[in-house]
Amino acid sequence: MVRSSVFLQRTKWLSGTLALWLLIGSAFVAQADETNKSPQPDKIMALAPNLVEILFELGVGHKIIGVSEHTDFPEKARQIPIVANYLGVQLERVIEKQPDLILVWHGTTPQNDINKLTSLGIKIETFYAESVPDLVTEITRMGQLIGTPQRAKQLASQIQQEYQQILSTRELTSGTESSTWPIGFIEIWPEPLTTAGSQTIVGMSIELCGLNNMYSEAGPQYPQASLEKVLTTQPDVIIQPVSFSNPTKTKDWSSYSFLNAVKKQAIISPNADALFRWGPRLTAEISALCADIQKVIKN
Repeated sequence: MVRSSVFLQRTKWLSGTLALWLLIGSAFVAQADETNKSPQPDKIMALAPNLVEILFELGVGHKIIGVSEHTDFPEKARQIPIVANYLGVQLERVIEKQPDLILVWHGTTPQNDINKLTSLGIKIETFYAESVPDLVTEITRMGQLIGTPQRAKQLASQIQQEYQQILSTRELTSGTESSTWPIGFIEIWPEPLTTAGSQTIVGMSIELCGLNNMYSEAGPQYPQASLEKVLTTQPDVIIQPVSFSNPTKTKDWSSYSFLNAVKKQAIISPNADALFRWGPRLTAEISALCADIQKVIKN
């Protein structure tokens, strides 16, 4: 009877162990099948600087074999061959490198070139954002596409938290009623004086900080601004984004000493390289901009 009992116990143990190993084996088979269905790309081209920044943050910068002009961050990205610019794609170079996947940002790569590459069987994915929540969604999608869903989830969560903090700070400092917000003027270019509408990335940014954009009606455009309108409207803050990778001239407002923004020394120069790209640095740069705006408004 004792032997029978021991035998039964051993049989149950072996059966349980066998079932466990079968379960583990099935999981590995399922994972292998899933991997076979969606192989991770080893050779990626990213034809917009912000896409390159995202890929590096997701840990696959070493897989990028081609980029577009003006790709300059992080530093390692400068070493990657340039295969495109705003005029078009160097099709022969792209075909020669045989990418597994090409990422493009909506509106920055000519559609004719995209169609030609697609007709050759090259996989192309297009990304686009009009808001920070859109950016969070697109980063998550990219992570799934390139095989780094967990890192993408972490990055998306970080950006979402920074975005929520910006909104909370704005409510505390500027309130929820936009009609009471200070007036901001964005200077994109000094001569001819050029500004930005509320639906541009920089226009969206200053509104997140609690400023009323003087040229909000311009929408997604960068129109020429009227100096007379600036002088008569009396902006409380002037925003002069400056590129550190490609420095340009800015307007000297010091001679207009009667302007509110000049009196308060409320002229701010955020990092254009981070502020004008839908990428991982955007929310941190907006947070810094908001802090600078609040500082000068309180003076």
